[in-house]
Amino acid sequence: MIVAIELHVFTAVEMNRGFAVGFVVITTMATAGLWALVRWVADLYLETGFLASEAALMWEFVASTAAGVLAGVLFAWYVRRGTGMEPARSGETDRNAKGANGEPGRIE
Repeated sequence: MIVAIELHVFTAVEMNRGFAVGFVVITTMATAGLWALVRWVADLYLETGFLASEAALMWEFVASTAAGVLAGVLFAWYVRRGTGMEPARSGETDRNAKGANGEPGRIE
């Protein structure tokens, strides 16, 4: 969800709500998959015993998907409510940036 918020606030990327929710869900699932892969490699080479069973791993994926859906809904609510910051757009004036002569800078 943090990646989606960063993209929304600090870049010119525009996502509609449905895509943003899907992006958060897929990103959460991908992170859970990568973490499972790291745990599997650790279990394989270091014999850690982190992976109890395949069924437990699948339930972790189900829980990660549910958490991703919840995070996506929270993100949609956060964006609808307003972030307090306007998304960056090309050519807009940045109120905090100062040019060489002290005038407001431009976001490019």
